[in-house]
Amino acid sequence: MSLNKNGPLGDDLIHFISKDDRNLFYRFRLGVLQTEIELQLETLPGGATSFALSHLIKTPGQDAPYRTSRPWNDNPSAALQQAISGLTQHYKWAIDDGLRPNETWLVRS
Repeated sequence: MSLNKNGPLGDDLIHFISKDDRNLFYRFRLGVLQTEIELQLETLPGGATSFALSHLIKTPGQDAPYRTSRPWNDNPSAALQQAISGLTQHYKWAIDDGLRPNETWLVRS
């Protein structure tokens, strides 16, 4: 997978606490938030990879927590990137709107 010490594909908003590539299980924090997020990947028949997150993001500008309509991708690296980019995208948009990060943005899924 394309992981580095900060995150997938160099995303500096992701701070990994633990990475278990063998079991496809990851724990990380988002930006300055202290809530630990868990991500489980699962290889599906045919080779695609699904993902499940312990938390979703809901910033004040969102009507509901962001939940992807396609919780899988072609391979583990792509699924990891997809799962994390949903979180980081909404986080960045909220910051760009002048909001200060708040732990309440992360809700259990």
